[in-house]
Amino acid sequence: MTSGADHSNLTGDLTGYLTGDLKQWQQQWQLWHSDRETSVAGPTGQTALTGTHWISATTDSGAEVVDGLPGLWHTTVDGVSGTGLPTGYGASEVELTAGQSISDGTVTLTVIERGGRRAVRTFDRAARTRTAFTGIDTFAPSGRWVLPATFIPDSRTVGVTAIDGYVSESTAAGWVSFTVDGAEHRLQVSADGDGSLRAVFSDASTALGTHRFRFLSVDRPDPAGHTVIDFNYAYLPPCAFSDHFLCPLPAAENRLDISVEAGERAVVLAETDPDGHR
Repeated sequence: MTSGADHSNLTGDLTGYLTGDLKQWQQQWQLWHSDRETSVAGPTGQTALTGTHWISATTDSGAEVVDGLPGLWHTTVDGVSGTGLPTGYGASEVELTAGQSISDGTVTLTVIERGGRRAVRTFDRAARTRTAFTGIDTFAPSGRWVLPATFIPDSRTVGVTAIDGYVSESTAAGWVSFTVDGAEHRLQVSADGDGSLRAVFSDASTALGTHRFRFLSVDRPDPAGHTVIDFNYAYLPPCAFSDHFLCPLPAAENRLDISVEAGERAVVLAETDPDGHR
């Protein structure tokens, strides 16, 4: 299962749609949608994040209590150290580097790093955002939003603002240009390691209840720059599922003035969770 919008052969999606293989095209999209719901609802899925806890103490002697974490914590040369942990974690003292994690069977602790600072994240199986999660609301898949597109390389350093206001630098790969109802639009994209492209964008469908911004993967362009942009695979950012994620916001250039009525719209939560909590 994947937590992003991984799907193979977008060009095949367009070809299948144009040649009338609608059933296969719709089945592929439905499988992606089901995988998304399963992934975000996992024990350490995006719905389970209950905190991102920045560690300020830098010495063993100065280790501090951090609200939301068990034990005492401080940073080390390579990661973070926790002492006085409950027995459920298997050891009273641990040292974790970015990407490593431990669990007591209910709560998983994992480490992230950003701009030289480190934080411990808590993923809780019993998180309200997880137990009340019932699915992801989407627009019905539509061939209207499977669009031929052109990639125009334009490598440049850009400032990326995260949802908490933190600004970092990143390298943009260029632009993906496409046409909707005769009007040309474009999105600034970054490059993924596999040659595909990714965009963070917002659009006018927020007036219909769509989350304020979304992510989108775009298939690897061919040597001439031709690709396909399929907004049916636009997906919610992690911060739609938990307020404790640090998602990048769309750049001003990626705020579309059209209503992209395709892809994921919003998280659906039950009015009460299995324990009767609202």
